[in-house]
Amino acid sequence: MTDPSETAPPLPLEQPEPLTHDPRLLALREQACPVIPVRVAHDAAAWLLTEHSAIRAMYQDPHLGRTHPHPSAAARLGDNPVLHGPSELYTHADEHAEHLEARRLLSGFFSARRIAALTPGITSTVTELLAEMETAPRPVDLHEAFSYPLPLRVLCEVLGVPFTERRRFTAMVRRMDGRDASGAVRAHHDLVGHLREVTAFLRGRGDDGSVIAGLCAQGLEDEQVAGFASLLLFAGHESTAFHIDLGVLLLTRDRTLLRRLADDPDLVAGAVEEILRLGDRTATGFPRYARTDLRLADRAVARGDAVVPSLALANVDPRVFENPFVFDVERRPNPHLTFGHGAWHCLGAPLARVVLRAAVTGLATRFPDLRPAVPVERLARGDSGVAPLPVRW
Repeated sequence: MTDPSETAPPLPLEQPEPLTHDPRLLALREQACPVIPVRVAHDAAAWLLTEHSAIRAMYQDPHLGRTHPHPSAAARLGDNPVLHGPSELYTHADEHAEHLEARRLLSGFFSARRIAALTPGITSTVTELLAEMETAPRPVDLHEAFSYPLPLRVLCEVLGVPFTERRRFTAMVRRMDGRDASGAVRAHHDLVGHLREVTAFLRGRGDDGSVIAGLCAQGLEDEQVAGFASLLLFAGHESTAFHIDLGVLLLTRDRTLLRRLADDPDLVAGAVEEILRLGDRTATGFPRYARTDLRLADRAVARGDAVVPSLALANVDPRVFENPFVFDVERRPNPHLTFGHGAWHCLGAPLARVVLRAAVTGLATRFPDLRPAVPVERLARGDSGVAPLPVRW
């Protein structure tokens, strides 16, 4: 592609505080074309999509995909080898067919029946973590005590990581959250290697309903199983922990809202959808790469160009959402794109929703007077949430 001009904004944009959009991001909505040249990691050029309709169309466009014809040359959003660049799960030539087959293999693990079976255990984990938090000295770091460990424990259960391995597993995941990019890459390599070891250990022990055992039973090789498991882990853990933290900040802006949710549990589902819509003010989806030369809006996009969906802007698109910046637990409908769309809709969305609903319900019931212990503008967000997030009640 033609390199963006010197004025093209860099991604990711900074977030002044966790509940504020970067003004430069909002300004992009005023441009006539919803396909905007930007710079990403290592000053590489890419295209940013800024409208809800354009991003929905992107998810359905067969000329865009998650693989790249020359992966080492691909523009990336960052240094996470799983989330920030082209997918290594599929071959470039047969990506779409392989992606559909992967969805077929994985969909059963997130069926309504399977999620219903997991729900009591998720609720029990929420209760256990909140009970520990209640007895801790205040203020309590909500991120460390609750938001971070909850989805990780749930995902260990879903993946089938043996209980004896979970402490080691957790330590590896924490290493990936460090600021040192090269260290995070090494941690990712170690974690995938550990997932291969877990896969080899579980192979032949029968299908217990977990993802790893189930994929083994379907005949996948250890490397394939570890690849799918790592994607589910990285995509599911950080995002869920992040939305618990941001959800608490959104819910506690109105000091009456947690009590309202405790008194009327039917409102929790709507509150979670608004947390998903408004929680991440800088959110982008996985980068897509042009499989051929094409036009998006009036832009000429070359084969191999990165196309990045701004989910943060799609989720406040005034053409789709009335009063888009208002947190409304009774908003209907709520067609946010946080989980993607169509064939690229996140398979783990039902699980994430159950975890978030259980988290919100538990917090509202046990701590209806929960509030941040410091001004929100002093809090700093990271990839996996707001850390630390001191709270009182």
